Amino acid sequence: MPCVIVTGADRGIGAALVRAYQQRGARAIAACLGDGRDLVAEGLEVAGGVDVTNLSSLQALRARLGATRIDILISNAGAFHPDDFEHLDFDAMLRLYDINALGPLRVAQALAPAMAATAAHVTIVQRSPTYVLSRPSVDRLAHRLRRALPAQVAHDLTRWKYVLLGAAFYQFRRRFPARARALLTAGVRAKVGPDFDVATHFNPRYQPWDQRLCMVPDADLFDAIKAGRVEVVTDHIDRYTETGLALRSGRQLDADVVVTATGLRLLFLGGLRLTVDGQAIDPASTRAYKGAMLSGVPNLAMAIGYVNASWTLKCELIVGWVCRLLEHMDRHGLKSCVPVPTAADGDGDAPLLDLAAGYVQRAAPEFPHQGQADPWRVHQNYLRDLRALRHAAIVDGRLRFGRAP
Repeated sequence: MPCVIVTGADRGIGAALVRAYQQRGARAIAACLGDGRDLVAEGLEVAGGVDVTNLSSLQALRARLGATRIDILISNAGAFHPDDFEHLDFDAMLRLYDINALGPLRVAQALAPAMAATAAHVTIVQRSPTYVLSRPSVDRLAHRLRRALPAQVAHDLTRWKYVLLGAAFYQFRRRFPARARALLTAGVRAKVGPDFDVATHFNPRYQPWDQRLCMVPDADLFDAIKAGRVEVVTDHIDRYTETGLALRSGRQLDADVVVTATGLRLLFLGGLRLTVDGQAIDPASTRAYKGAMLSGVPNLAMAIGYVNASWTLKCELIVGWVCRLLEHMDRHGLKSCVPVPTAADGDGDAPLLDLAAGYVQRAAPEFPHQGQADPWRVHQNYLRDLRALRHAAIVDGRLRFGRAP
């Protein structure tokens, strides 16, 4: 009896899929955000409390399934927010992105190794390799700190551990790319064994942190490769065939199921059209101010996070800075604020995001730029941003304020 798991099965399409698979004789499991009591009343099997925005929730589902054979995994969980561009709720948009874009990735990351454990074979086809490293899914030091210290102290220490170690590893990999490459590939080789072709499948053409690194929990991908349950093929897909895929090298891959991963397309501000006094503003003609505002655009705040750490780590600093800015404007009766470069600031022709990834390069002509010096630089350094956004004065000669006419 095949096993089918459907996320987002509380109602609608997800619940209908579970019913349909059960009627066909499959063991169909409804992975629901709620308790799914209505589905239980129908006689359906339910796994409740499955939140695709929470990796721990998905890992708990994986642990609950144990050795269950997963034949088909349908990532159906999604959300929709009907606002138009004139009435945007950005908190809702961020949640949509978290559910609809990142949710399926979390589902795959948590459950794909479990599929590999029971499937006949899983093949990962990649056009070019990427750097992959393993990290523990459980931070044992954080657990020990929570047992020994007050909760807030333990939280702060754990947070700073990740901030400082992350910054140190990033700087090392940028300053010593050859040594960083050797360490990363050696780490993979130690996990998959000496017979695996690491040079072909895990040794990219680009240097570490020219693109973002990929992490896997507890080396589960490497363990599956070493055990022969997962194969990595570095090649180009030429076309689909009746039985699977034909690769450019001439190799044929038979497959029962093909899961595609298409390239991202970045859309600045979600495609929001900018106008100032009736004049359209091209974002590509602007310069980012502290990663929080755009030159020549008044009263518009945004958050450009980190590409080398948690994106929200910098977003938190920017939100705090915007609050300080609003408090300053309230105290002085100011109604508008616009960043304006001075002659001494030079040109702003550097890309906004310092990544060589294809999806970033494709979007670069449509995105704002950054300058060569502060406050027009978009730093990838938490300590520098902590000083610039939390402690530096609001008035710096680049922000031009105005009162209501």
